[in-house]
Amino acid sequence: MSLLGSMPHTASAYPIVRSKGSLGGSRDTRGPVLFTGRACWLQSAGDNEVARFQKKGIDASAKIYFTVDPGLLTNHEIDVLDGSGDSLGTWVVKSRPLPDCNVGFGNLFKVMAEQSTTGSTN
Repeated sequence: MSLLGSMPHTASAYPIVRSKGSLGGSRDTRGPVLFTGRACWLQSAGDNEVARFQKKGIDASAKIYFTVDPGLLTNHEIDVLDGSGDSLGTWVVKSRPLPDCNVGFGNLFKVMAEQSTTGSTN
């Protein structure tokens, strides 16, 4: 069985919604779920990928592969689970999905991400 048919992780994605607090400051919360239980593959970003994003002033330490375009933008975050259902963290999207056929398994869509330091914005 190819990896495309059995991605090792699953993801749920949510938009990040910014609103004004009662004192005038901004507050980020999660919007309604975009998808849940979607097969994916979370990997560490390579040195060249990290450097390319750092040149733009963007921190991106991981890449998440999907078999179909997940339709995510930089105002989304992703919760990733391993095959046992254990959390691999909440990840903030840093790039739109890009087709990537260099993985050797066929055409996948890659999203660059950075692990959230605050967890989910629930």
